[in-house]
Amino acid sequence: MMQSPFDFALAAPEIFLLVMGMVILVLDALSSDPRRTLAYGLSLFTLVGLMLLSGLQIVNGMIGASFSGLFVVDQLSYVLKIASYIAVFATLVYSREYLQSRDMLRGGEFYVLVLFALLGQMIMISGSNFLSIYLGLELMSLALYALVALRRDHVVSTEAAMKYFVLGAIASGSLLYGISIVYGVTGTFDLAALAEHRPDLAIGTTPVVQKAKEAGIPALYFTNLISARPLMGVAGAGSLAKVVNAALGNKARFDSFKEFFAGVGEGDRAGVWEDVPTEHPQFREQYQKKLAKKAKSTQDIG
Repeated sequence: MMQSPFDFALAAPEIFLLVMGMVILVLDALSSDPRRTLAYGLSLFTLVGLMLLSGLQIVNGMIGASFSGLFVVDQLSYVLKIASYIAVFATLVYSREYLQSRDMLRGGEFYVLVLFALLGQMIMISGSNFLSIYLGLELMSLALYALVALRRDHVVSTEAAMKYFVLGAIASGSLLYGISIVYGVTGTFDLAALAEHRPDLAIGTTPVVQKAKEAGIPALYFTNLISARPLMGVAGAGSLAKVVNAALGNKARFDSFKEFFAGVGEGDRAGVWEDVPTEHPQFREQYQKKLAKKAKSTQDIG
């Protein structure tokens, strides 16, 4: 399906940032300047260009959804993006002397990584679908992993990057698991549709978590029925009874999961399938006879 020019016009700042990031990456690879002056200047130019593009969009009243509803531009997205431009601009200016004094510009990838992290953040800001939000999150996270480990000869920096990567991988997996649960129940990734559908699958350990799950935040669906967090401290111990009562009172909300997961992990449906499962009535009958024989033996022994 052909995309309309309006789709690309709404995403003009993101497209401009992507192109400039790749241009800076190539030019920096060909540069031998230890201070990376060219990459630094082009990065600041890119941020100024982003501010101008967003300003033109605001003046022309460009508000809407593009790319089949995956990308949304509104007043809030403009505010957040401009705030991100200013924050990154200040970061590049104030960090230059710090980077030079610690020999962190010798590879030259700092400015490119910062710009791609900003691109991921911009995609998340305008994301109206779990797919686009996850794409932006991973783009930003991968760039930040490398930025944390940029000081290669520093043990603490390397250790921090490894811990950050492991923690990020776990968080990403939890988020994907939650997204799959939400999709299995609602059949959509669209945030507006989820807000309208309001999946009735919320059960939380605290009022904050409860409200967040009711809002359909997928990263919170991997938590257990009752986690150990409310047990930490005197206040948590005092709220344990309320947590248990709330969990029991909302138990019926998970009834809609019974049909969704019916038969999974039970009897001859248990195990890992390499191919598409095929029904074999003869094996099922043989398995049922084996279970009946085992039950009869247990009964005779008892």
